[in-house]
Amino acid sequence: KGLGAEVEVRYLPNEPARTCSLLKEVEFGLAGPEERREALRLVEAWHYRGRRMPFRRVFVARRRGRVIGAVVLSPPYVSCWGRRLLFERVPGLRELNRWLYTASRVVVHPSYRGIGLGARLLREALLASDRPYVELVAVMARYNPFAERAGMLKVGEKEPDRAVEAAVAGLKRLGFDTRLLASERYNTRVLASLPEHELEAVRELLRPLRNLGLARSLPGLKKPFPSAREWEEALEEAGIPELARLLSVLASVRARKAYLIWRDPRLPLGACPLDELLRPEWRERLAPKASA
Repeated sequence: KGLGAEVEVRYLPNEPARTCSLLKEVEFGLAGPEERREALRLVEAWHYRGRRMPFRRVFVARRRGRVIGAVVLSPPYVSCWGRRLLFERVPGLRELNRWLYTASRVVVHPSYRGIGLGARLLREALLASDRPYVELVAVMARYNPFAERAGMLKVGEKEPDRAVEAAVAGLKRLGFDTRLLASERYNTRVLASLPEHELEAVRELLRPLRNLGLARSLPGLKKPFPSAREWEEALEEAGIPELARLLSVLASVRARKAYLIWRDPRLPLGACPLDELLRPEWRERLAPKASA
């Protein structure tokens, strides 16, 4: 430092940085076999649900050779409540498999969260997709607009299901802390402490909920759409590990989720058969982007 006459004072603009400098070091791209394994390990470690989903493509953010974020593009769900809000006629599964992906996981390593990487990663993944439509169903999208910043359009939010809420209220009466239902470990501990008649009460609470997501989590059920009898028989055979898993899935089913859609803005409206099924209000909102 200088002293006296040697001191120099400079005034710089007091403006926050528009982007984090770390983003300049991040590369984006479709994962190869080795990177895909690393990306899926990242998803299992840091996604709140953890489970690995079926996938068609895995898109990654990497810094210095390390995968620090991943977007998993999966085959579309067999059914999804948000599509009824978006389309006048809900597309069939064959149409969906041809023209749409579900972004089933969007994960950023905790060390890189809060710098805008999630929105940038999702935007890059969307633009690299080989399908004109990508949907996203997420709890986080209700609180953090990362998907909208990536270019997705929020269509609506799912309202709580009365039957699910009634089951959760019953579990609370049995001593469950319903804030912790997403944890299989917690559910296992509580279920193991219950007498047999209260375990049967848990089964009774689940009996009316023949939900697709719940049904898929029971190993005794092979069909995607079980009959009421098959569902009840599988419930009766379910032990504590299976019931703990069911309650964890129930917590996910209960969570209020947002449904968002992305349509490739580089394609003219009408280039995809799904365009004709859009409700007019959504076609109008997607059209300016599609014609840009």
